[in-house]
Amino acid sequence: MELPLTERAWRAWRGENDSWLQHCETWVSEYHSVLLKEAPKSAMEAIKKNWPQVKIPGGVSWNLADHQFKQQGLDPLTASRAASSLSNETQAFAAYRDTKTIYRIEPQLWADLSHAKFPGTFPMEHFVLPRNGMAIESSEKGRSFALIACMDLATGREHMGEVEFRFSFVDSERMGRLQFFAALHPHVPTLQDAWNEYLVRADANAAAKGVQGVAQLELAGQEQVLLAGIVNTILYILNDEDVVREVHPGERTEKKSQNPVKARKFADIRDPTRIHVGREYASVIEHWEQDQGNAGGGEESGRSVRPHVRAAHAHLYWTGKGREKPRVRFLAPIPVKGGQKPGEDDSPKVIKVR
Repeated sequence: MELPLTERAWRAWRGENDSWLQHCETWVSEYHSVLLKEAPKSAMEAIKKNWPQVKIPGGVSWNLADHQFKQQGLDPLTASRAASSLSNETQAFAAYRDTKTIYRIEPQLWADLSHAKFPGTFPMEHFVLPRNGMAIESSEKGRSFALIACMDLATGREHMGEVEFRFSFVDSERMGRLQFFAALHPHVPTLQDAWNEYLVRADANAAAKGVQGVAQLELAGQEQVLLAGIVNTILYILNDEDVVREVHPGERTEKKSQNPVKARKFADIRDPTRIHVGREYASVIEHWEQDQGNAGGGEESGRSVRPHVRAAHAHLYWTGKGREKPRVRFLAPIPVKGGQKPGEDDSPKVIKVR
C-alpha cells in the first residue's frame, strides 16, 4: 500500500532534519522553566492542560532557527523568514509524528465543506482538534494535498498557558514541502471572531511580503477556502463520528532495540492510522445524481436545467443538560430541479403520534 502524502513528506523532512528536531526537543523543558517564572498562579490549570500537548513550541524552534541562520551569515530579515519556515515545519511534523493520524476526506465531501459557510456563532472555547497533529488529506481536480493541524503556545501569552491552532499545507506538486498558511486564536468568543482576526493578520502579512492587487486577492481566496475546509472538516469529524471509518490502524513495527537512536527511528517511521471520512456521503450524492440524470427533466421553454446539488451547510445546536454543549450538524445538500433530497427514502413511513 502506498504511503500517504503526509507520511511521505514527514519521512523526507525527517531524513534531512532529524538532528535538528532532537536539538529542539532538548530545549523544551528549559523553555518551560523560563516561562514558569512569569506565569501567575491563575494560569496553572491552563498550563497543565495545554503545555504537554504542544510538542515543540514555536518560541523554541523559531529562536533556535533564527540564531542558527544568523550564525550562517544571513541578514536579519532573511534569517527571520527562514526561521519562520523551519520553525513551522518543526512544529507541524513534531505534532504529526506523535499522533500519526490521517483523515482521508472524500473529494465530494471536501468540495462541499470547503465552500460551506461555517457556523460563526460556534464558541471557540469548545473548538478542539480531534487529535493534535492530525493530518487531513484529499484531492481536488486530480491534485492531491494534505493539511496538518497542530497547537502552539499563543505568541505573547505563552506564560498564561494559552494556545493557538496552526494550519499548514502540503502540496504534492511541490515535492511534499510544507507551508504554514493560517492560525486561529481561541481566546475570542466565537468562530466568526477568530476568523475576522485571521483576515486582519492575513492582510497584514500580505502587505509585509509585498503581495498586492490581484495576486493578493488570489492568495487570500485560496487560503480562505483551505481554512474554511479544515475548520468545517474538524467540526464534521467531532460531531458526525458515525460516518468516520477507521480503515487502516497504523501499527508500530515489531522491531525493538535497546539502542535509543534505533528505537526512535522505528517509532518515527511506524505506519500512520488512516481514517476514511465521507465515503457514504459521496456514495449518496453520486447515486442521487445518477437517479436525477436518468429521470431527465427540463423547462417548458425547452431549456434543460440539469438537476444539481447545492453545497451542504452547517447548523449549530445546543444540546445536553441546560443546553450547554454546542453541536454542529452539516445538513444534506439541497437539490435543485430534482425531486428528493440525497439519501431521502421514498418508502412510506408510519409515524406514531399520541
